[in-house]
Amino acid sequence: MRRIKSSGVTLLEQLVVLSLVTLIAAISLPSFGEWRRQALLRSQADAVAFDLQRLAILASQSRDKIRVTLHNDRYKAISSGGRELLSRKLMRGFEITEYASGDIYLSPSGVSSPSGIVISNGEKKCRITLSLRGRVQSDCS
Repeated sequence: MRRIKSSGVTLLEQLVVLSLVTLIAAISLPSFGEWRRQALLRSQADAVAFDLQRLAILASQSRDKIRVTLHNDRYKAISSGGRELLSRKLMRGFEITEYASGDIYLSPSGVSSPSGIVISNGEKKCRITLSLRGRVQSDCS
């Protein structure tokens, strides 16, 4: 009698592989979620810092004063002539939780006073600082 060779995998082997994949996913998903939240916060802070840096350069080049108004979930830039230069809303779940002196004034020579903004997602925070010369830095430690 001749035996037939089977080249497939058994049900037991499939169950072992499936249980290993499930175990690895269960271990890695919580840390992936935390990494994703941190990356989104960093991305939001970098976007705000980029806008502020761009507005500081615009104030310097156009020799115009620019006022940046901050609210809980949005910010807006207005020229000294009253023209709206920029209006942005933060992504859902993010807010501006702290800021120095309400509005930020950018002039051709820099910022009127050193300013700081804190963006939060409820759990973590990123700080954006503006120096007197108009240099913008973000720190999400």
